[in-house]
Amino acid sequence: GTNIQLNKGTSENMLVATPDGAVDLYYNNAKKLATKSDGIDVTGEVQCDSLDVDGVANISGTASTLLLLNSSSSNGGSLRIRNSGVDKHYFGSAADFISGGSLNQTGVRSNEEILFSVGGQEKARLDTNGNLGIGTTSITERLTVFSNNDSSATDNGLAVYRSAGDDKVNIN
Repeated sequence: GTNIQLNKGTSENMLVATPDGAVDLYYNNAKKLATKSDGIDVTGEVQCDSLDVDGVANISGTASTLLLLNSSSSNGGSLRIRNSGVDKHYFGSAADFISGGSLNQTGVRSNEEILFSVGGQEKARLDTNGNLGIGTTSITERLTVFSNNDSSATDNGLAVYRSAGDDKVNIN
């Protein structure tokens, strides 16, 4: 088979189609889009009104900001995570999905408990009733704190300060 090429003059590629089905699109002689057997590769910025991905969307690069959500909605933008078409988790402008939330507030919403972890270990949990557990998964009160420190430990389970430098109440 023969390649099909569309060139500007004799030196600048615009499109190259090969017999195996691959199509490459160029801008200023630099490849920007390439089809391949399992999808497409895009080089540079992608702008679109809507993007549906069936599979994994892998976003990688060397920029410090890899994903930018920019919405002109009066409620701001948010990231929604679905399972089988049902909204499960939200992160973004509180005005978008929390009653009484404002555009300048960051919101996190889940239909289930929200877990906080460090190093893969759960450290705190907010349950569906609004109760917070720190150091425990057995939340029994509005605030449940568990510390596994022994009597020789210098850390306390809970310290309550009236103001910086003031005395505090320690609960071990």
